Amino acid sequence: MAFEKLFEPSNIGTCNLMNRIIMAPMANINMADPIGRPTEKMIAYYRERAKGGTGLLITGLVPVSFGIDPTVSEDNDTTYFPRIDGTSRTRLSGWRDLTAAVRPYGSKIFIQLSAGLGRVGSPEPALKGKVLRSSSFNKNFYVPQIPHFPLSDRKIRKIVKSFGQCAVNAKVSGFDGVQIHGHEGYLMDQLTSDPWNRRKIGRYRNKFQFGIDVVKEIKKSCGDDFPIIYRIDLTQALEESYGKDIFKKQFRGKERKIEEGLEFCKVLHEAGVDAFDVDKGCYDNWFWPHPPAYFDDAIYAEELAGRLRSYFQKENIDAKVIAVGKLGKPEFAEKVLDNGWADYVMLGRPLLADPYWTKKVKDGRVKEIIHCIGDQEGCIESFKMGGHICCAVNPYAGFEDSKKLIRTDVMKRIAVIGAGPAGCEAAMTAHKRGYDVTLFEKTDHIGGQLHFAGKMMIKHDIRRYLENLQFQLDLLIEDGLKVEFNK
Repeated sequence: MAFEKLFEPSNIGTCNLMNRIIMAPMANINMADPIGRPTEKMIAYYRERAKGGTGLLITGLVPVSFGIDPTVSEDNDTTYFPRIDGTSRTRLSGWRDLTAAVRPYGSKIFIQLSAGLGRVGSPEPALKGKVLRSSSFNKNFYVPQIPHFPLSDRKIRKIVKSFGQCAVNAKVSGFDGVQIHGHEGYLMDQLTSDPWNRRKIGRYRNKFQFGIDVVKEIKKSCGDDFPIIYRIDLTQALEESYGKDIFKKQFRGKERKIEEGLEFCKVLHEAGVDAFDVDKGCYDNWFWPHPPAYFDDAIYAEELAGRLRSYFQKENIDAKVIAVGKLGKPEFAEKVLDNGWADYVMLGRPLLADPYWTKKVKDGRVKEIIHCIGDQEGCIESFKMGGHICCAVNPYAGFEDSKKLIRTDVMKRIAVIGAGPAGCEAAMTAHKRGYDVTLFEKTDHIGGQLHFAGKMMIKHDIRRYLENLQFQLDLLIEDGLKVEFNK
């Protein structure tokens, strides 16, 4: 299958892209030093995805609200997030190193700026006497007994100003544009949608106003030619997820419906947004913005991106649309573009599992792609437990700075017992390092428990991974790796 649409050059505002593949914002947490400066770990992580041919990289969440939203800081005002606020030259030096690292490979890079966490942030600061903040009086997502108090209009305006300063810092650090983090129930979403913004007075009782002000501030600070992507949940899908009764009781029957999402995008474009990447859901229905293994491929590309793009065409709005959500199978990514549902596809976990996804598709090596299995153990659970992003099927993800495949100088014969996924990976890695490897398996096939795990129809991600594992092993068998079955 040809993938012509995926590799058409295009542009977002003044930013020219070599293809239509965008890396989703992920992986900043615990990859910066105590002052928020990117470390070599973060730089190596993005460099690897640039080497893999991705057209546009977007960093993970970078808050602009330090000193206002206490949930983005820890003890002694340290943070597990990177920082680009303020005027620290030391901090900016790390960002300059990052943008310089991806440039030689033709990739462009945007920074994702966030208003903060609000009600979905850790409740720990409240236990230390700090007042937690949100758009209105809201319960903490994790500990509902702990309240978040409304931000004043003055504090919100300070966040708006900080967006402008951070965008300027990003521009002078070599970033090609910014993505505004406006989705999934984070503070920006809390201020711009009904479930959490119940303000009755002041400028920000208008739920669209905060988004408008942020966009205009960035354009005023950086110029009209500095591109902006806005990440939005076109609908929070709360009624769809919970049913009418719980929706009415828990969320007062309020949410952003798709029709309102379309209207909001129009208003944001008029303020200066160049492109929108659209997903669905929030923290209260986590499975929508983070589709698990049992969801279908391209789960809501037509429903959301397709709907928004049709709306833009009808209204003669010149803004680009980015589709997201289980697009790791190349034929589905191509289909989204070919059907006109979106201008770009955004890949998150597929580029964790295989940084060279783009290059392999372009070179016609689709069978070599290492596929995400959707278990969310490395990409999400790892940093929830205090680590940084990694991947169940790619041991180098998040460790590009330290884990290297080094050829041995001393030949050894190695026996690996059991051809389950761990045994196969061990044998293949040892062979690539130059050892004389024999893999022993008591059955007549590889995969071990993957065969049982992949039997259910909904476990297509597991079956896809098993097929790739067999393909990778076959390539190395041709290269001299020995496999003994029924032994």
